[in-house]
Amino acid sequence: MINRLRKEGLFIAFTALFASIGINAQTVGSVYRIVSSNTGKAVTNNGNINADAQVVMGEYKADDKNQMWALISDGSEGNYGLYNIGSRKSIDMALESGNPGRLLQWKPNLNNQNQVFAIHSPGIAGSAIQLLCSAKPNLAVTEYSNGDLWMKDELTNTSTYFELQEVVSAEENTIPLPYQTYLIQSVNTQYVLSNGGSNENNALIIAEQPKDGAYGQMWKLSIPMYQSGGTTWYQLYNSSCGKCIDAALDNKRVLLQWTQDTNDRKPNWNQMFDILEVEGMEDIYQLKVGQGTSNYYVAINSTNEVYISTDPSSSDTYFSFKMVKSEYLPQGLPWQDEKVFEQNKEKGHATYIPYQSTESLRADARYERAWLDPTESTRWMSLNGTWKLKWNVLDENNTMPGEEFYGNEVDASSWDDIKVPGCLEMQGYGKPYYINVDYAFADNPPYISMRKGMDNSVGSYRRDFDLPESWDNQRILLHFDGIYSAAYVWLNGEYVGYTEGGNMDAEFDVTKYVRTGKNNVSVRVIRWSDGSYLEGQDMWHMSGIHRDVYLVAVPKVFVRDHYIKSNLSSNATSGSVSVQLALDNRDSIATSKNYEVRLIAPDGNVMNTLTERVDFQSTESNKNLNLVFDNLSNLQPWTSDSPTLYTVEVVQKDADGNEESVHATKYGFCLATIKNQRFLINGKRVMMKGVNTQDTHPLTGRTIDVETMWKDLVLMKQANVNMVRSSHYPRTPKMNAMMDYLGMYHMDEADVEFHKNWTDGGRIHTAGSWRAPIVDRIERMVLRDRNYPSIVSWSLGNESNGGSNFNHAYDAARALDPRPIHYEGATRAMTSPTDIHSVMYNSVPQVQNEVDRVGKPYFMCEYAHAMGHSVGNLKEYWEVMESSSNGMGGCIWDWVDQAIVDPQDIKNGQLEVNGFNKYRNGNDYPEAPHQGNFCNNGILTADRQLTGKYAEVRRIYQHIKFGELNKQTQTIKISNKYESINLEGMPLEWKLLHDGHVVETGSIVLPSIASLKTQEITIPYNATSDKGEYLLNLSVCLASDTRWATAGYAIASTQYTITERNPIAKANLSAGAPLSLTKIGSTYTIEGSDVSMKVNTSNGITHWNMGGVDVIPANTSGKSAPAYSNYRWIENDAPYGTDPYYSTSNGVSSRKYTVKQASDSSTVTITETGTGSLCNYKFVYTVNRDGTVDMQATYTPTGSNLRRIGMLMEFNPELSMTKYYARGPLDNTIDRKQGSDLGIYDLPVSAFHVDYVRPQTSGDRQDLRWIVLHNEAGEGISVETEGQVNLTLDNYTDEHKHQYLHQWNMDASESVFANFDYAQLGIGNASCGAGVLEKYKLPTSGSYSYKLRFAHVKDVHTAIEDIPVDAPTDGFAPIYNVRGQIVGNTSYTKSLPKGIYISGGKKFIVR
Repeated sequence: MINRLRKEGLFIAFTALFASIGINAQTVGSVYRIVSSNTGKAVTNNGNINADAQVVMGEYKADDKNQMWALISDGSEGNYGLYNIGSRKSIDMALESGNPGRLLQWKPNLNNQNQVFAIHSPGIAGSAIQLLCSAKPNLAVTEYSNGDLWMKDELTNTSTYFELQEVVSAEENTIPLPYQTYLIQSVNTQYVLSNGGSNENNALIIAEQPKDGAYGQMWKLSIPMYQSGGTTWYQLYNSSCGKCIDAALDNKRVLLQWTQDTNDRKPNWNQMFDILEVEGMEDIYQLKVGQGTSNYYVAINSTNEVYISTDPSSSDTYFSFKMVKSEYLPQGLPWQDEKVFEQNKEKGHATYIPYQSTESLRADARYERAWLDPTESTRWMSLNGTWKLKWNVLDENNTMPGEEFYGNEVDASSWDDIKVPGCLEMQGYGKPYYINVDYAFADNPPYISMRKGMDNSVGSYRRDFDLPESWDNQRILLHFDGIYSAAYVWLNGEYVGYTEGGNMDAEFDVTKYVRTGKNNVSVRVIRWSDGSYLEGQDMWHMSGIHRDVYLVAVPKVFVRDHYIKSNLSSNATSGSVSVQLALDNRDSIATSKNYEVRLIAPDGNVMNTLTERVDFQSTESNKNLNLVFDNLSNLQPWTSDSPTLYTVEVVQKDADGNEESVHATKYGFCLATIKNQRFLINGKRVMMKGVNTQDTHPLTGRTIDVETMWKDLVLMKQANVNMVRSSHYPRTPKMNAMMDYLGMYHMDEADVEFHKNWTDGGRIHTAGSWRAPIVDRIERMVLRDRNYPSIVSWSLGNESNGGSNFNHAYDAARALDPRPIHYEGATRAMTSPTDIHSVMYNSVPQVQNEVDRVGKPYFMCEYAHAMGHSVGNLKEYWEVMESSSNGMGGCIWDWVDQAIVDPQDIKNGQLEVNGFNKYRNGNDYPEAPHQGNFCNNGILTADRQLTGKYAEVRRIYQHIKFGELNKQTQTIKISNKYESINLEGMPLEWKLLHDGHVVETGSIVLPSIASLKTQEITIPYNATSDKGEYLLNLSVCLASDTRWATAGYAIASTQYTITERNPIAKANLSAGAPLSLTKIGSTYTIEGSDVSMKVNTSNGITHWNMGGVDVIPANTSGKSAPAYSNYRWIENDAPYGTDPYYSTSNGVSSRKYTVKQASDSSTVTITETGTGSLCNYKFVYTVNRDGTVDMQATYTPTGSNLRRIGMLMEFNPELSMTKYYARGPLDNTIDRKQGSDLGIYDLPVSAFHVDYVRPQTSGDRQDLRWIVLHNEAGEGISVETEGQVNLTLDNYTDEHKHQYLHQWNMDASESVFANFDYAQLGIGNASCGAGVLEKYKLPTSGSYSYKLRFAHVKDVHTAIEDIPVDAPTDGFAPIYNVRGQIVGNTSYTKSLPKGIYISGGKKFIVR
């Protein structure tokens, strides 16, 4: 092209030819010279084609390609790359290099923010422009006197002024440029490469005649994530289907289309093309595919067959490139246009419910509990309930129901009934899909091209309602709390508006459409829209009107918004409060109104009242009014432990003083700031002990009811959680009000996550066309929620890269409210828009290394991934965090499992199978790009059962710290870590246990221990003179009822060991009859007065009976006897996306058995010796004359990566009940046992099994002292321990559980399997994050032993008694149903259905 232009005389004098032009979208693809406005020199690479070559200023040369820079763009409005047509490299700012900001050239990559420029006019006369860093627009390309070019913050310096002088227009340009879209045309036949209009993988690439509008012929030169060597590799990407040309070199060697490979670590050479200029031919190119010396070229022969040629000299391989102006651009589809995300929607504003009078406002229960629906307002009407529905799958033409759906006279009586709020999929319309880090459609924003086997759908909702006469002459607003994902609204057949944003309010003024009496509203809900690109969160993806719908009536002139803003002292006890009112007079009515704002104290007394008259002119459509309460003192701050709420009442009166509209907002004085790199609440550093949450319910999906919201928050408070991160979208206003009321700090997160687009290298984070929808979501969140005192931080979204759009989102949030702003994506991308250094899943050593080095508060926004058997080493995380200077805390991922019941099973009433909840995960809907069971990461199960994870969180998060026990003085130090609570008057309950039995109790009323203070307390227990294990249990309990627990609830507990336990007593070898030993063949038989055993020298113990009770099942040929076991199966042992494979082999290569009788027949010794690749072991059984059997087990590890050091045995299935002395009552592990105290507990064997959605190891109890397994008659076998022994008990083996994806796939079992381990590998958090800490890994050398004594027992005494009561009330303890499943705890029993339960060893009945 350059030669042709030269021949045509277009290269003439610099001063005469090149005119500077303005930059717009049409100039992408044009070639420019970038000329300094000061010196007339041009930007050049001086002929150096290498990456890393410096870009400088050089003397102008008319035909020098090294000074010619093509303007390239990936479609992101206002963002450009500068690509040199000679070197085929782009200008790079190198901001993170050794010379940060000095311009160089590098292989083109617009995913690299160092190559993305914004073109800015400095606003001076002439055509000068500035080249700014798009991500950091304060930096501009700056010319230095020596010719160097740097990015500098010198925007007013004329050395940043340049002119763009066009060399070749985009229309004339035939040079293939990165990111631009082309017809790739055969030089011989003039046919072009095409996918034939197919959207499918494996579709053949064919040759077609060029045709306007044939999107299958348009190929974008995409830059793959993987690059190597000096070559710039391209992928040929078709935007209409979201797929690439693939050469299938490792298979068919035929050109087809396939899903774009986005792996940044491993290349897919089938999709990687090098574009080569044909030597000696102008604007003719070859497409060479693959790596290495093999010659594979795209070719079209004379009969227009597409093939792969190995002959580079063949003209079949010659192509030209013709740029096309647009890619795939479907017309007339707002739901596939990111620039259209709302039509006629009201501006965001604070939540409020209008009342007709102050009297009615204060009479409503909602006045104190703002999450309740109003009962006294005549200005509010719920539209929740039964609607009518027509549902259909969208066809290839996106055909939508029309007037037959929304018309005023439509008869919908024959349509289906649908519950609102509710998710369509959970009511049988379409399938629910669990998707994470992916989309249900091709990642080709903003278009929706569904994956194979998946459909887009439309739910057409309709209902009637009656408008009261009293609403005449009022402004009527239709309010939706949330719709997924896009919706059109009609009222009485008239179009009202359009909305996107699934988890934020959408409100419409419907005044001109409504009428007194009967009305109808129609809502067309589209499941997947361009808005879905911003809603790629880790969750079940569902659609529909999933949150509340209601109407409100306000005066024609009304208070549209109110913002309560405090200017407080650092401790929030004094200052001023402004109430900023946005007054709406959209009809431009000339009138006068009187406004009254009241500030009301927590006790209900009015502190002050401010009034002001406002006169509206007929030309005024809105006004702002700011009323300020000055000189406030003795304020009671709002904190999580003292959530003191004031009330702000806003009254609008007419000119005569008559009340027209009244509303109230609960408000608290809470000041969240950052000072000296610390996160402060009311001037104090506060640790955020948090959890991430989702809107999830097993039966209703993304729609959760008020009772479930309340239960979640109450259980959080009881577990000492003080923060919720609303991952990854705002919660309903009802839940926000609950957090204010209960005291729960809240990181309010915007409904923004495009994780998939980020990992694909997409540009949503910087694309100008996506800026408005992203910013809109942040603004609406802040505008709605900024009056809630519980919100202490705004979060801009989740895992979506950094970039200019988040800079704008940060600025928008900061303009609306001063609270600290969080965004983890900015931390990871190392960009600016975050006030908090936020990390995900760092290991304990990483946190320790970073926490005080980052210059900001350090926050673990996600950590301790709670998938299945997990949440290891929580204690260590918090030892590091609480000992740091700048640590802010963290939020566990996450609160509750997201499992659901399939809608068809709900319809059929099949909620359980084999005694297990019939829960589903991503595996059950395989057509979606799911991540299996990765949706189940909860501290609680989906139905809110408590787990051992919950007990651990409750203990580690507690806000009272107990020092070491001084055994001589019987004193301990108690430290109060609450922000504002004094512990004075709280009872310190203590119990002294001897060998697990309570022998002494007491209660101490605590003296004054103020916030952040420590006090020494004496515990007056009696001296522990008897031998044995003495334990001291301490609990600080509530002295009075709170909003979330009753008096007596233990808010902090600990346990001390005073003396160690006794060893096992010697056997009584004079009791009972002498033992007999006989041998027949290879089997020994041992008989005593209370014991009989058979030992086969090949198979080991084949029979074992004590006192007439079989210890192991009969006739098992040695398979049930104790055997060395290494196997355990938990999901948490490996990162998500992998299924950790463990060999079920224990590596044992040989076993030897010997039997020897003592000369006096008082004992018989059975010795089993095993050798293997993992561990050698030796079991020595001593059968004693008194009927007991002692087992000495010794293990010598020989391999690495052990999971257990111990043995597995199967007990007689009749021994289905237990009484044990170990840590409990819930399951615990070596790295998760702080919340599990030593004690004696009574449980059925079935209660050891934990209902993780995917079956895995459970039933662990650390530090076993003894266990009795018995039958219902109270007869059984006791196992006493000496040394370190940990128990795992279940009805299933781990090998059996690993075969299944769901609990309910397993048949009910009455088998009893027990692992007695010296140790088991810790659980860590490897499902997403760090694995097991070194100190919790198993040794690879040395010898380790323990001793077990088996004995026959009768008349086992348990604490289980039949005591009918209405409900238990004695503090926190788990509640079990008769199957042994945990169904609640004793501080929250409201939701228990009628039935029999066990708690604290007592049976009780809920009537």
